[in-house]
Parts: sequence; C-alpha cells; structure tokens
Amino acid sequence: MIPTQSPEEKACPKCGFNKNFSEFHKSSQNKDGLQRWCKLCDLKGKKEYYKNHRDDRLEYYKNHFRNSNLMVQRIHTDRRIEKSYMMHGGGRYVHVVIAEQILDRPLKTSECVHHLDGNGLNNSHDNLLICTRSYHTYLHHAIRWFKRTQNKKEKR
Repeated sequence: MIPTQSPEEKACPKCGFNKNFSEFHKSSQNKDGLQRWCKLCDLKGKKEYYKNHRDDRLEYYKNHFRNSNLMVQRIHTDRRIEKSYMMHGGGRYVHVVIAEQILDRPLKTSECVHHLDGNGLNNSHDNLLICTRSYHTYLHHAIRWFKRTQNKKEKR
C-alpha cells in the first residue's frame, strides 16, 4: 500500500519517501518550486560524484589555474589532503608573496595588497599597493562609486 501524501509533502524519487517541503531545496525551474530530490539525497549524490571524479577535478585545477594568482586548491581525500600545483605552493596568493619579497618581511594581519589597475592577474611590483584592510575596503567602495557616477554622466 502506498502511503498517502499530505498537501505539504512531496515524494523524493531517489529514496522513495514522502518528505515535508522544507526537506527540499528551492528551484525556480520546477513547477512546484522545489528541486526534484530531497536535500539528503542531493548531498549523497554530490558526494558520490566528487568521489568518482576526483582525478578529473585535480587535472582541471592543475591546468586551469596554473598561471593565475589563485590559492592552491585543496582536494580532500579520505586519509590526507592533496594539493594541486598552481602558481605558488603553500596556499598563498602570488601578489602577497611578491609584496612580502619587496618589503623583506611578512605582511601584518592588518595589511592587504591592492592591485592598482584592478587586474588581479597583473602582479607587477609597480601595480601593487600595500595598505590596511580598512583602506583597501574604502578604495573598492570609492572606485565603485566613481564608476557609477561616470556611467550616469555618460548616459546624459
């Protein structure tokens, strides 16, 4: 006998149980506004996918981020953490390493490195500005404000 479904429940096709709507992620693509699988089945499916495609992800990270300033991606395995090689080992941003070499000391926790031209891939020493984190935030807000005002002037 099939269990009856209340108006506040939906059947998960993967596990076969009727579950409350709160057990499903939202999805604007489906008519009922909920994902097809319940949250638990979705999580199990994602874990299984990542476990089966571990080598593909490692190869992707090696090739895609080789020449960028992104941190070393850590791929968790069952027993250890393997690091895919990118630009600089140890999980550190390249522009931070360059700034520390210029200063001949490690950055303080209150210090931050800003790219003057806004291009995060341009790690030239004359493009890097060492500033406090609060000033770095102020710079980005000021730049965003300036771009908005320029766009408004151009539309007139």
